Amino acid sequence: MKIAAMFVSLAFLLAGCGNARIYAEGCAAPPDDWMTPRQGRSALSVLNVIDVSQADRIAWNGKPIPQSTFNDLLKHTSSLIPLPVTHIRFGPNVDCATVERLRHMVSNNLDCSYGMCAEGAGKWWMRGDALFDGQTSEPYDPDQSVVESKR
Repeated sequence: MKIAAMFVSLAFLLAGCGNARIYAEGCAAPPDDWMTPRQGRSALSVLNVIDVSQADRIAWNGKPIPQSTFNDLLKHTSSLIPLPVTHIRFGPNVDCATVERLRHMVSNNLDCSYGMCAEGAGKWWMRGDALFDGQTSEPYDPDQSVVESKR
């Protein structure tokens, strides 16, 4: 009986090894110094958008690039002035190992402090750059202001 139980346990263990988690199922959270589009960015900032649909399918600002070019573009981005906000969007079927690897590459090549690295879906909310006495910088939804102006 113990041998049968051991084989069943071993079968469950081996079955779990082949099931890689995907982004839609929830990977580890992005690094602490990363932000989401809903948190907003400066209205004057430059934005790079990286779309990852599969481990080997990456688009940089809408242009498909090979995996080997990804790291080179990150290194080039790190030398730009002003430093662009780099926003990465993962497709739902991207495996978590790819998510972690690409996050690591972004974090190792760019200064992600001050909201310069972001992850997630959705449109960017913007924050104003010019504030007057007593005003605070608040994110807003640009689509909502268009809706309100048409009323």
